Amino acid sequence: MNKTQKVPWPRIVAEGTAILTSILLAFWIQAWWDDRIEQEEFLSYLRALEQDFVDARQQFERNIAANTQIENAANEVLLILADISNGALPNSFEKLVGRMYTILAPVPAMGAYNDIVNSGNLRLIRDATLRSRLNHYMHETSIIQIAHQKIWDAYYDIHLTFLSKNFVISEFGWDAPSPIVHDVSIHVGKETPPSPFEIDPAAIRSMEFWNLVSDWKVANTDQARHLIQVRQQCDVILELLQIEIGVIGT
Repeated sequence: MNKTQKVPWPRIVAEGTAILTSILLAFWIQAWWDDRIEQEEFLSYLRALEQDFVDARQQFERNIAANTQIENAANEVLLILADISNGALPNSFEKLVGRMYTILAPVPAMGAYNDIVNSGNLRLIRDATLRSRLNHYMHETSIIQIAHQKIWDAYYDIHLTFLSKNFVISEFGWDAPSPIVHDVSIHVGKETPPSPFEIDPAAIRSMEFWNLVSDWKVANTDQARHLIQVRQQCDVILELLQIEIGVIGT
């Protein structure tokens, strides 16, 4: 008579549980490892973004200083033009005009932000305020760059016409045929006239030049004001980034 073989359910259950646990543990370890790699990669993005904002803030500082120099030079030029008691232009006039037309382009570093967006990692930023600030900052910097392009266009389309006609070719007679451009800096003339008494200041004291200088001052003053606002945004974003880096890095 055959005896019914007893099924070792406890051992089967134990082995099955061990196998299932091993599989689940392997999946968990892989998921944990993938998440860790993603977090480390994202952390490197954030640190690069932080450095970009440090560099951008320094760039904005230089831009603000350049725009302030333009504003101050324009004020001095306007004071000279307003002094109708003195018919001759001072020897410093050429240098003042050169400083007034020294332009520095605002080109903040944005490579790390573009990398984060293109990689799809922007979603990993936990702080909604930081994401909003970054989006607003990018919008404001685009406005600044558009305004800067308009300043350049105004120089080439309007100011350069007047300068070439009245500063270099006719009354002033400097050696340079036109203002010398070095990257983003402009300096009017290479050599000053031998004597200010040989200069006919009629065109320079005209209402046309007064309006040009006044409009130039206003445009660059407005640009400086916007640059100060964006620099302040950099400070806020840098603080938020340090918090985000600290949270992810722990």
